[in-house]
Amino acid sequence: MATEELPGLIADLYRIVDRLESLFTREFTLDGHLVGSIGEMVAAHFYNLRLADQSTEAVDAWTKGDPERSIQIKLTQGASIQISKTKVVPNHLVVLRLDRKEGFKEFFNGNFPSSFLESKKVSKRLEWSVSLSSLEALKQIDPLPDEGRILQLNQLFKKRGKP
Repeated sequence: MATEELPGLIADLYRIVDRLESLFTREFTLDGHLVGSIGEMVAAHFYNLRLADQSTEAVDAWTKGDPERSIQIKLTQGASIQISKTKVVPNHLVVLRLDRKEGFKEFFNGNFPSSFLESKKVSKRLEWSVSLSSLEALKQIDPLPDEGRILQLNQLFKKRGKP
């Protein structure tokens, strides 16, 4: 992954969002598939994962070791995430937050918190809404090592200054 380019590319996306907002006096947010794909690609790099096919239910990546573990990856710019209730339950959950100036922060990296989620109310869309603070407070069992990759990438964001 060309990590040196990522902060600049993300800054370009935010510049486009800022310009659209100034032209149309409407809020434009980076979300949905774009942010999800960025999160998957970045997490694959941070944690040395093999990305799953995009159509794989509830699984975004796999560990490269033996035994292979399934990983669900969530990236947000907000204070919460949505997790779909599906028949497929991944082994692991990684939750990151993107800050346009600071880069990426890990809020959860551990075994999939099934019992925690099952204690929460599921929406009509069969999703749990989970705050980052509640995830961060959970005991994270068996986290994936990032070997300092998050810190290295975030240094590139800080060198760029304000996007």
